Amino acid sequence: MISVIFLIPNIYAQSEPVTPESGSASTPPGAEKASGAEKASVAEKASGAEKAPESKLYSGAESTSPSSSTSNPSSGGCLIATATFGSELAPQVQMLREIRDNTVLSTASGTSFMTTFNAFYYSFSPTVADLERQNPAFKEAVNIAITPLLSSLSLMQYVDIDSEAEMLGYGIGIILLNIGMYFVIPALFVIELRRKIKF
Repeated sequence: MISVIFLIPNIYAQSEPVTPESGSASTPPGAEKASGAEKASVAEKASGAEKAPESKLYSGAESTSPSSSTSNPSSGGCLIATATFGSELAPQVQMLREIRDNTVLSTASGTSFMTTFNAFYYSFSPTVADLERQNPAFKEAVNIAITPLLSSLSLMQYVDIDSEAEMLGYGIGIILLNIGMYFVIPALFVIELRRKIKF
């Protein structure tokens, strides 16, 4: 009798159904996998959104890096001639560009000369070009002054330069010709004028 009394609670305990806790719902295995896939896709989208600005900034840094500005001597233009003749498409400016690109820069000595010349030329040419745009009389004076230079440089269009020796020979000849036109002839004229004034 006593044993029966002790067995009754055990039977009731075993027969009670197991219910889930309040507030928790049982989810099938397929639903858990689907929710995991959704979480992974959301995480990938979030990581992609975070990485996008970084790549944009990096590409922008590349486009504005110092390496984008080349040190090629042909990268600049003739500012004084452009201001004098009013356009980069003027025949005189085109002639200078063709001589520089097709003749002078075709040799190593010509490239070295243009590098040194550009360092000197661009130290003052922007100021002269601005003065030309502001003062028509000064612009006309510059036009007259550079005409002998353009005439001497036009000779380079009629020669074939195939070696460093030829480039040096023609280059030195053009430089001496311009020294004679711009310095020697005016100096001789001044000396002759002063001698006549004394007598």
